Amino acid sequence: MPISLRRLTLALCAGGALGLTACKKHQEPAPDTRSQREIWLTTPGWSMQTIKDELTTPAGVVTTSTSTPASLFDPCHLDDLTRFNADRTFTVDDGPIKCPQPATSSTNTWSFAANETEILFSNATKSNKITTLTATTLALTYNETYPDGTMWTQTVTYAAK
Repeated sequence: MPISLRRLTLALCAGGALGLTACKKHQEPAPDTRSQREIWLTTPGWSMQTIKDELTTPAGVVTTSTSTPASLFDPCHLDDLTRFNADRTFTVDDGPIKCPQPATSSTNTWSFAANETEILFSNATKSNKITTLTATTLALTYNETYPDGTMWTQTVTYAAK
């Protein structure tokens, strides 16, 4: 082999060796270990759609009413989005319509309970039952019993945005 061919072969081998050692291996992202319910809860922002209240007296008389948020809240709250974050915090993001009195900022947390069928908020003493949780719909039900024995049940339904 002539000297120039040996140098060319040596240069190609050295360059190939350097190229192989300089390449980083492609790393696959870590698998998502969250449950499907947690992925559904934490992926979108949630916009309140309906509020259903049901009162049941000790005598068994049931009164039910369903409202839209527009009938209960100022317009500046109607475009807000509730976000459940993977780090177990949640926020309510102001929409484009700003309220005259800005909301006070605080960090709130959430956690699943009862095998992911209930959600507990850090600023509440009782959990909310998750009556519906899909990629597009979230419904939370809260129950409370008044001193006179009347049971109040409220179900708030949200849509993914």
